[in-house]
Amino acid sequence: MDILISILLGTRLFTFLTGGLSPGEMQAYLSPPQIIISQSGISVQCQVVNAFPKQLKELAQTSTPVYLYLYVELRSGKDNKTVSQHTEESVLVYDIINQRYCVKQSSVPDTVRITDIDTALAEASMFYEVPVIAPDQISAGQEYWLNVYAILGKTRIEALDNKEIDLMYYWDYKRPSVKTEAFTGKQLLSAMEK
Repeated sequence: MDILISILLGTRLFTFLTGGLSPGEMQAYLSPPQIIISQSGISVQCQVVNAFPKQLKELAQTSTPVYLYLYVELRSGKDNKTVSQHTEESVLVYDIINQRYCVKQSSVPDTVRITDIDTALAEASMFYEVPVIAPDQISAGQEYWLNVYAILGKTRIEALDNKEIDLMYYWDYKRPSVKTEAFTGKQLLSAMEK
């Protein structure tokens, strides 16, 4: 346990002294959101790219849960009012006993179990079909746009007497975000009819 504490404290100190990222590491960013239109409504698929810098990846390998959240807001173009908002949670935790990474997302009923760390990181940072709006809530004459952003949550570290840390530290407290171009409700409704 002392070795684990040394690794965690060393990682935190290294991160603090170097500004959060190792040389050559890129900041986390969002892939362009894919808008999925179906009879049941509008949803979004998106990935947080570079979500796990080296130090956060090392923390994930210690069985400390890593929480990643994707926020999807549909806003009206005229008054910038939030029409709908959905938050999707993705949790990555290493199961030491079974030596597998478990990825659980709030809208998916099953937990994905993976033995490879890189595959687990990719799965934890991919968000599939996050609901945006139902067809009966869309106004044909309204203009809309999407605002999508991601944050890391807080977690408790057992080796540090269950102290809570804000994982946004590993992203230098910068949340990746993307805003789409404006589109009309009429465009959405006509796409649903196809």
